[in-house]
Amino acid sequence: MLFGMGVCAPLHDLCAQALNVQVRAGVHDDYERLVIDWPKQVPFTFSQNGSQVVLRFSAQGMLDLSTITRQHLTTITQFEQTHDADASTIILFLKTNTVANAVQDKGKIIIDMRAGKPPVAVQPAATPPAPAHAAQPATLIASEAPVAEPIKEPVHEPAPPEPVKVTPEKPAFPVIAPPSLAPAVEVKAKPLPVTEDPQREQKKNSTPDLTDIGDSAVPLVALDPGIAIGAAVYRRADFVYIVFSKKMTLPLTAMLRDQPRVALEALQTPGGSVFRFYMPQDLSLRCVREENRWTVFASKQIPTARVSLTLIAQPDYALGPRILLPISSADEPVQFLDPELGDMLIIVPLSASGQAVRQPYRYADFHFVPSEQGIVIQPHVDGMNVKRQSLGVEITKDTGLRLSLSRDTGLAVNNTQTSVSHSDYVFDLNEWYGPSNKTFIDLRQHWQRTLAEVPMNERDRVRLNIVRFLFARNHAEEAMGLLNLLSQQVPDLLRRNEFIALRGAIKVLMRDTHALDDLAIAEFTGTPEIQLWRAVAQAHNLEWKAANDLFIESDAVLQNYLEPFFTDFSLIAAEAAIASKDKQYAAHVLERLIERHPEMDATSGALNYLRGMLMNLTDHLERAEQYWRKAAALPDRLYQVRARLSLADYQVITGKISPAKAAEQLERVRFAWRGDDMELDILRRIGKFYLEGGKTEEGLSTLKQALVLLPDNEAAKKLHEEMAFAFRDVFLGDKSKTIPALDALSLYERFYELAPPGEAGDAIIRSLAQRMVSLDLLDRGAMLLADQARNRLSGALKTRIGTQAAGIYLLDRKADAALSILKDTDDPAIADDLATERSLLKAKALSMQGNDEDAKTLLRNIKSEYATRLLVDMAWHNHDWANAAEILDGLIGAPPANGESVKLEMAPWVINRAIALALINDNANLEKLHSNFGAAMKATPQTDLFKMLTEPDTALPRDPTTLKSLIADVDLFQPYLENYRNLN
Repeated sequence: MLFGMGVCAPLHDLCAQALNVQVRAGVHDDYERLVIDWPKQVPFTFSQNGSQVVLRFSAQGMLDLSTITRQHLTTITQFEQTHDADASTIILFLKTNTVANAVQDKGKIIIDMRAGKPPVAVQPAATPPAPAHAAQPATLIASEAPVAEPIKEPVHEPAPPEPVKVTPEKPAFPVIAPPSLAPAVEVKAKPLPVTEDPQREQKKNSTPDLTDIGDSAVPLVALDPGIAIGAAVYRRADFVYIVFSKKMTLPLTAMLRDQPRVALEALQTPGGSVFRFYMPQDLSLRCVREENRWTVFASKQIPTARVSLTLIAQPDYALGPRILLPISSADEPVQFLDPELGDMLIIVPLSASGQAVRQPYRYADFHFVPSEQGIVIQPHVDGMNVKRQSLGVEITKDTGLRLSLSRDTGLAVNNTQTSVSHSDYVFDLNEWYGPSNKTFIDLRQHWQRTLAEVPMNERDRVRLNIVRFLFARNHAEEAMGLLNLLSQQVPDLLRRNEFIALRGAIKVLMRDTHALDDLAIAEFTGTPEIQLWRAVAQAHNLEWKAANDLFIESDAVLQNYLEPFFTDFSLIAAEAAIASKDKQYAAHVLERLIERHPEMDATSGALNYLRGMLMNLTDHLERAEQYWRKAAALPDRLYQVRARLSLADYQVITGKISPAKAAEQLERVRFAWRGDDMELDILRRIGKFYLEGGKTEEGLSTLKQALVLLPDNEAAKKLHEEMAFAFRDVFLGDKSKTIPALDALSLYERFYELAPPGEAGDAIIRSLAQRMVSLDLLDRGAMLLADQARNRLSGALKTRIGTQAAGIYLLDRKADAALSILKDTDDPAIADDLATERSLLKAKALSMQGNDEDAKTLLRNIKSEYATRLLVDMAWHNHDWANAAEILDGLIGAPPANGESVKLEMAPWVINRAIALALINDNANLEKLHSNFGAAMKATPQTDLFKMLTEPDTALPRDPTTLKSLIADVDLFQPYLENYRNLN
C-alpha cells in the first residue's frame, strides 16, 4: 500500500482537490528525520517555539502523517494537520529539549530532529488557525501541553540533507496460500522499494512506554468527548481503533484525560470520528466507560472468557430475513474505510461498557469483526443496511439476508466467548494428557507399569487409556497401532461411536485420507469439536473452502484447544482461509496465535510464511517479501522452500530479477524437498522460469523430469498441457522467429511427444521440415515429413505429405528412401495430377537405381515435358547418344522464327543435342541443326561452342572423351525436384 492511502482513502472530496503528499520517516543513531515529498516545489515557512514546530505550505495537500505512528518516532509526541483554501499546515509537538531544522531540496522538505536546546521565542505569533470549514486533523499525538506561540524562523542554520533511512512499516496483519497451490505468485500493485524488516522485538521496544506493562491492566489512553456518547473499540492488524458516531468539535488535546501512553492518530470518515494507535501483538485489550470518559487498558494477561452480544437470526421475518441484536441503546452506524486493508466497515458504537460482538461470526452477506466495544461489520455484498430499531440493532439488506435455520448462522446462536459447553466436547484432552509437569516418557512408563500390574481382565481398559494418552500427546502412529490391537481383542468397540470418532481423529493426525469416514457419525453431526477435526481432514485433502467453513464453525473450540493442537490446527486454519481468500478469518487466526505465542515470530518458519502470504493477499507487497525472507532464513525446511518459491515469483513479477536468474536461484533448492507435490512445484517453477527466460530446452527438460518423477500425480496432467503449449510456441508462436533452426530440430527430436494432435501438430512438423530444407538439411526435413505421413496422417493428406517427402529424398539423392515412402503412402483413389506427380518421382528413383525399363514403363503414358526430360536424362546417363539426340529434338521443337533468339532455358538442350549428334558422327543432322539454330544461338552465351560443334570448318575432333568434357552430365529433371524446396 502506498504512503498516503491511509489518509486520502476516506476523503473523496478533499482528495479530488488536494495533492497526495508522501511522507517518509527514518530513525538514525543521533537524530530522526521526516521527508515530505511534494510532487512539485512548494513554498513553505518553518518555525519552532519550544517543543512546538509549525510548517505552513503554500499549496493544498493531504500529508500522510500516519507514518510517524507506524515508524514509532520518539521525538514527536503529537501532531496535527489543517487545511484552508490555498494552504496546508502541520504542527509537530516535540519531545522536551528537541531541536528541529528544515531544508528544501526541490520538492522534498527534510526535517531533522535531534536532542538539544530549542530556540527561545522572540516574537510571539499566533499559530495559524484552522478555518471553520477545515478538515479534521489528519494525525495527532498526545504529549505535554504545547508552548504558547511559535516564532517564524529557526535560530540555527539548517543542516544539509542526508540520505533518508526508512524503517519498514509495521505489518497490518499476517497471512498466505497453501503449499499445493504454490501460487504462481499473482502481484496486484507495483511495490515500493524493499527495505529489510526489523525484528519484532525492536518494534516493541520502540513503542513509547509499553514495555513495562505486565499482567495488571494499565490505562493507555482516556478520551472524554464532553458528551454522553457511545463508542466502538476494536483491534485490527497492529492497530486499536476508537470510533464515535459524531464529529468531535473539541480538539484532541482537550479530549485527552491524563497523559496518554500511546501515539493517538485521528482519521477522517464521514459522519463520525475515528482515532487509532499502534499496540504490540503481545498485549491484550480492555475498554471501560466512566461517565463520559472512555478508557482503553492493556495487559499481557490472556483475557478470560467474556460475554458476547446475543445474535438472533430471523429467517422468517415478514420484511425479509434479518439478524437482530437486542440492544437497548445504540448510536448511529458509522461507515469507515479501513486505511490498511481498503475495505469498508459498518461500525455501531454502543453506550454500555462491555457490550461487544467478540466472535468472527460469518454469514453469506457479511461477517462480524471481533471487537472489545461496539459492533463492527464487514459487508460481503452491496446494499447492506444496519439500523437502530426499537428492539435493537437490525442487520439486513433490501432483499433480505441469505439465512437458513442453523448451519448458515454458525456460532451466532451462542452468547459467550467460549461458545461451547462441556457437552460439546467428545475428547477429554485435558484429562487424557495427564499432569502437565510430567514428561511423556515418565507417563508412558507409568502406564506400562500399570498395564503389567493390573489383572488380566482389566488390561483392555488400561490399553484404551493408553491410546487416549498417546492421542492427547500427539503420538498418532503408536496410538493407532494399539487401537487396532484393541479393536481385535474387543470387537464391541467398533460399535461405539466414541471409539470410531477417536479412530477418525487419530487418522487425521496421520493424514489418512479416509479419516472423514470415521468422523461422519450422525450422533456427532454439528458437534463443534468433531467439526474441527473434520476441518483439519478437509485441509489435508486440499478441500480448502470446505475446511475454511468448518474452521469458522468450530473456532470457539479451536481457541480453547490443548497444545500442540491449538498451534498446529491454527496454522492449518490460516492456510485454509488464505487458500479460500478469506483474509479476515486468516488474520484473526494468526493474530490470536501470535498473541498466544509471541515467540513464534522469531522461531516459526510456518507462521512467517503464512504472514507473508496474507500480506500478499492484501497487497502489502513489501511486508510479504520481508516475512518470506524471514521464513527462508529459519530452519524449517518445508517453509524455507515455500518461502523461496514465493520470493522468486514476487521478484520476477516485480522485475527485480529476470526469469532466467530466478531459475538459477531455485536450482539451489531443487533437491531440498523430494517426493511429493512440493518437488513437482519446484520443478514446474524452474521449468517455467527457464521458458520465460528464453532457455526453452532447459525449461522443457526440467518439466519433463517432473513428469518422469511423478507420472501419476494429478497436477502432472496440467503440467503436460503447459509443456505442450510452450512446445507449440517454439514452432508456431513468436519464438519461432528467433530460435535457430538446429535448436528447433533438437527440441523436436527430444520432445516430439509434446506435439499437439491434429492440424496444429501437423503444422509444427511442416514448419520444422521447411526450415531444415532451407538450410539444405534435406535428410532431416524428409525424415520429419515421412514420419508425419506414416504415423499421424491419413487419406489424401497422407499421400500429399508422403509425395513431398519423396521429392526431398530425391533432392538428397536417396532413391531407396523415396521409393519406400511412396509405397507406404500409396492410395489408388488419389487425383490424377497427384498420381502423375508420384509416377514421375517413382520413375526418377528407379532410374537412379539403374532400373530404366520400369522407369520407362511408368513414363510411357505420361504426357508431360518433365517426363520427356527424365527420358533424356536416362538416355544420356546410359550413353545412348542417338536416343538422347532424338528425344532432345522432340523436346526442342521447331526453330525460332527469323530474327528471334533461342530461349535461355532451351539453349543448353540445343548444345546437348549437338554433342549427342557429334558423338555418333551424324554430320547431316549437325548441319541441319546449324542451319536451323545458327542465327538464333548467336545471342546466347553458348554461341561459340555451338559454332565449334556444328560448323564443318571449325568442328571439334569427334573424340568422345573430348566432347564429353565440354559439358557436365545432363540433368534436365533437376528443376522439377527443386520445386520441393518450398513446401506448401
